[in-house]
Amino acid sequence: MNKHLRNLIHQHRESKGIKVGKMSEMLGYRNISKGSNKILRFEREGLASNEHIQKLIDVLGVELLEVQRALQEDYQDWQAWLDEPVEKELILKHKSAVYQRVEILGEIEGSEETTKYASEIAKKIILKLVWH
Repeated sequence: MNKHLRNLIHQHRESKGIKVGKMSEMLGYRNISKGSNKILRFEREGLASNEHIQKLIDVLGVELLEVQRALQEDYQDWQAWLDEPVEKELILKHKSAVYQRVEILGEIEGSEETTKYASEIAKKIILKLVWH
């Protein structure tokens, strides 16, 4: 979810002409390949420890205001993602690696009503399987 922060780090590294291997050395990695993979994983997927991200920011000399702006944009994206509607569904596990997806009707609202509806559907399906 930290698309803006990782893009900021990548842009700073690229604008300074620092190759990934060199960046790995600058961060103090003895194993340049392993360090390079960590850097690329962060730039591509946003996966890294807070310590690693802080080191990247420090070594590249990224201004605090830029970091704060990127984090704010990432937070706003996250908030927008949370506000997206999610379809309700029931996943029944019949046995190991055998699942059934059952859509929950749109008119069912509220967690109690949804739980009750899902329980009733699950009971009907399980009884049907047992008796047939």
